[in-house]
Amino acid sequence: MDKNQEVQSLDFKLWRLRDGTVIESFEQSISPIFTLDGIFLLYVDVELFGSVVVFSLENLESLHRIECHAHRLTPIPAKPDLIVATTEITDHSSTVAVWNFKTSIKLHQFLEVSRCGMLDISKDGMLAVDGHLQLYELTTRYINRKFATLQEHSIVKLTDDGLYLIWTDDFSVKVGKYPTDLSSLEQVHTNVQLH
Repeated sequence: MDKNQEVQSLDFKLWRLRDGTVIESFEQSISPIFTLDGIFLLYVDVELFGSVVVFSLENLESLHRIECHAHRLTPIPAKPDLIVATTEITDHSSTVAVWNFKTSIKLHQFLEVSRCGMLDISKDGMLAVDGHLQLYELTTRYINRKFATLQEHSIVKLTDDGLYLIWTDDFSVKVGKYPTDLSSLEQVHTNVQLH
């Protein structure tokens, strides 16, 4: 995390819902996520320049830190040991890395991702899409930029099978389909109007 860049930090608490007890308080932290298996809580420690803290929900203790200068974290479905960390945000783009948080190993890094990072990840954890409608294959590092737009969309979703992409554009919702070879996105429907 750039020391000159201001980041809104927050304090959050881990509660036991059964009896309303505060288990742990986390200060100067952003982007808390639970792993999808419910075993870990991960968050970005702002005081340590964007280190990712891995907190065990079984032992209720911090296990280790990953020095990666993160701004935002996203869990990867169907891959409980992996996360996507958005780093190095500039005026027009960001860098996004896939990390194995248990081993602290960076598996892949994608440059020139839209400024908001990855907006959605397919349910099988294989594909991700950013605000410029660029499709990323997370395991092979293939990047489809053939349908990339200059406009950054704030709402972009992949369907569960990863074949269709849904995004908003001005006052309409658009749907596109990626072919199986990921070479281009063909727009298949644009008639949904938002008012």
